[in-house]
Amino acid sequence: MKPKEKLILIGLFMFAWIGLWMTGPENPDNKYTEWQIAVFIAVLVIGFVATVRAWSQHIQQRDADRLKEILKRRDRRPNR
Repeated sequence: MKPKEKLILIGLFMFAWIGLWMTGPENPDNKYTEWQIAVFIAVLVIGFVATVRAWSQHIQQRDADRLKEILKRRDRRPNR
C-alpha cells in the first residue's frame, strides 16, 4: 500500500474512532471507566505514531522520485 493511501486510511479510521467515542455510552447514566479511557488514548497514540511513520515514508518516496527524475533529465543532456 502506498504511503499516501495509508495516510488517508489512518485519517478515516481516526475520524471514525473519535466519532464513536463522542457518541458516548448507550445509557446516558453510564460513564466511561478508566480502562475504556486508557484504550481510547492508546489507540490515539498508536494512530499518531502510524501517521508519523506513513508521512515519513511519503516524504522519502517523494524525494526519491524527484531525485530519479532529476537524474533522468541529467542523463538526457548531450555531451558537450
